Amino acid sequence: MDIRRYKVEDFVLDPNFKRWVLKPTISDNLYWEGVFEKMPFKLNEAIHAREIIINLSHKKFNLSEIDQKLLWDSIDKDLSIDKEDEMLKIIPLHPVGILKGSTQKHFRNNRQNFVWVKVAVISIMLVFVGALAHSFFTKTVQIEEEPIVYEVKKSEPGVKMQLTLKDGTKVLLNSGSTFRYPKNFDLETRSVFLTGEAYFEIAKDSLRPFIVHSGDSKVTALGTSFIVNAYNTDQIDIALIEGKVAVKTAFDAKSQLLNPGEALLLDHTKGILKKREFNRDKILSWTNKTIFFDKTSLKEAISVLENWYGVKIVVHDIPREEIFFSGKFKEETLKNVLKGLSYASKFKFTINKDKVEIRF
Repeated sequence: MDIRRYKVEDFVLDPNFKRWVLKPTISDNLYWEGVFEKMPFKLNEAIHAREIIINLSHKKFNLSEIDQKLLWDSIDKDLSIDKEDEMLKIIPLHPVGILKGSTQKHFRNNRQNFVWVKVAVISIMLVFVGALAHSFFTKTVQIEEEPIVYEVKKSEPGVKMQLTLKDGTKVLLNSGSTFRYPKNFDLETRSVFLTGEAYFEIAKDSLRPFIVHSGDSKVTALGTSFIVNAYNTDQIDIALIEGKVAVKTAFDAKSQLLNPGEALLLDHTKGILKKREFNRDKILSWTNKTIFFDKTSLKEAISVLENWYGVKIVVHDIPREEIFFSGKFKEETLKNVLKGLSYASKFKFTINKDKVEIRF
């Protein structure tokens, strides 16, 4: 059947869809991802079908042999077959007897009586099965919402942290970041909360978008990789590496869509959005253990170094003219970084454990 015409029940009965929901494989993920990219208007039906399949998989309903016998005994009793009609008494109530053809003659002679018996049998069976179905669905198909339990991870200044979430999503936290996420995602969304900076590689799941909340903004993705910088929740920077994301803010009703290579700066204090292209090497530098300064202001450079090395920097005799730094430092000590910057900017420094002083 054409999936464009699928309804909820069609998805439930589709063995490929059911297998994907209960035991997903990489190939299945890729196939259904492609289906819903082409037919996003089928997502609601698919989501409802997924819930039904998951709940039905928890408990199966079968009639035992005893229950079947009780059912047929009840039908025999309620039919009240006239004992004087010997031919009517031998009408088999189980389909096996009909298949044996032992009552063909009787059917020819008592066709009208058999029709009424058949109606009675079907009516009783419908009432009985209907009652069982009602009992089953009211007792077992209820979705029991488990309370959401969150975990919180903090990467201290000077420390980076890598996480793999339950759905397979990979998260790399930059120094001085806080990340809150549920132990188990719900059936509809995968929501997490970030203060600081993190790089995300989202595991694909077309039925459950991945949402990163930072301040009053949220970034929504299905399967992609991006960076969110939210050390200051009044100014949040989102850079998309690959895939697609939608960014929603409290001050703009319209979602902003980003393509690979685009970044979006959200300024909540001024209520403005600024889309731009970005330097991929610079944006990803911290994930490769590299400090990347590209005409970086003194204030921003100090913030980066304090967070990277877990120190406190005090600057004396700051020049009137604005100072900018440029340079790349991969896995270097704080001393070597400051030494490299001091040549061009002509300052002296001292390091005393976690306290640094810079003099111009």
